[in-house]
Amino acid sequence: MNSENLGPEAEKAVEEAVQELIKENSLFIGYIKAEFSDRLDNEGIDIMVFVIGGFVLPIQVRSTMRRIHRFRKIHPLVRFVLFIKKPGLTDPNSAKYRRTLDYIKRKITRFAERAVKGYLDIDGQS
Repeated sequence: MNSENLGPEAEKAVEEAVQELIKENSLFIGYIKAEFSDRLDNEGIDIMVFVIGGFVLPIQVRSTMRRIHRFRKIHPLVRFVLFIKKPGLTDPNSAKYRRTLDYIKRKITRFAERAVKGYLDIDGQS
């Protein structure tokens, strides 16, 4: 599997990780996943994660740094870019896949904490 074909697998892993976050962490309350060529996709957003307090994390999922500078120039409002490398995405039952999901959850949690810093306490209370 090369990085050209990784997009759908990486986005699926991110969606799965977000679903887990919503169950495990009260900071996260919902999400919308972009469909191919819909409005979100055209705006450079692969998944929007809704955080308590009315915050939204527009996230772009990337498998390489290739063309990242061009992406940031075209979509400057998409501030959260999540890089996922190809190892770990081929077998959802593997330990490597589980580690990848845990990595995604840690990164998204950091994104959320950074986004709400100064507005909400870390436990999600205003």
